[in-house]
Amino acid sequence: MTWYEDLFNRQTFLDLYAEQDSRLAVQEVDGLVSLLNLQPSQSILDVCCGYGRHAIELAKRGHRVTGVDLAPLQVNAAVAGAAKAGVEAEFLVGDARHMRFQQGFDVTLNLLTSFGLFEEDAEHLEMLARIADATKLGGLFLMDLWNREQVIRDFGEREIETRPD
Repeated sequence: MTWYEDLFNRQTFLDLYAEQDSRLAVQEVDGLVSLLNLQPSQSILDVCCGYGRHAIELAKRGHRVTGVDLAPLQVNAAVAGAAKAGVEAEFLVGDARHMRFQQGFDVTLNLLTSFGLFEEDAEHLEMLARIADATKLGGLFLMDLWNREQVIRDFGEREIETRPD
């Protein structure tokens, strides 16, 4: 098992991010709808969907959503979340490097820095090839990545002083 399979299949990881990220999902999807000019009923593929926070919010807005994630724990949480929200969305356990779909999607998303985790560049290229295959000709693909300079700036070594008040 790779480090990322282990991490994303941990309940503690799911518990840590689920509540916080779900609150942000509405705002993030607002941004996606505006940026991509999304129209209701478009087909959307969420690659590395995690527990489905964006996919579920998109389904609430009338989109036909499919989410794929490598971690069964995350996919099970996505299925439960969609049922709780009363929306239809398809969630599949699958590896983004090997996914195949019969139909093309209007929009394909890869959000929250879920790209770049593989050991070899060839694996990243394979994932991008599968995303291209899954996206309709003329469709949209949006990938969310961290900005290198911001990461270096924000995650550098720091001294933190804690005061009682």
